[in-house]
Amino acid sequence: MEYLNMKLLSIISKPFARNEDIELLMNCSKASAQKVRKEIEEEILNDGMKLTPVLRAVPMSRVIGYLQIDVSRIARLAKIEAEIQCTLAKEKATVGAVTECKSSTDLPSNYNIVTDGKSNSH
Repeated sequence: MEYLNMKLLSIISKPFARNEDIELLMNCSKASAQKVRKEIEEEILNDGMKLTPVLRAVPMSRVIGYLQIDVSRIARLAKIEAEIQCTLAKEKATVGAVTECKSSTDLPSNYNIVTDGKSNSH
């Protein structure tokens, strides 16, 4: 079973977005992702800022804003997916086996997303 929101959460938790990340967030082609990255780069330059030294990557906070991603919704759904994943793992465990699941509050350790200068720690 694929856990889409957990995957999205791990992507938007990164400090920078490469073409591959934008591709996954938008569910689009490489060409479309590259076009979006270039548009974000233009916005950064037009704001009088310099591009990051990271090759072909833009700040994730800019991608989140550009794509109008609802971070809270993704985080909420990722928490539900983590709970489902844990429940399924417990059901599949053999009798007598110890199955430990991370609590839903133990989502990715790097889950501290900054958008527009405000931290959304969860």
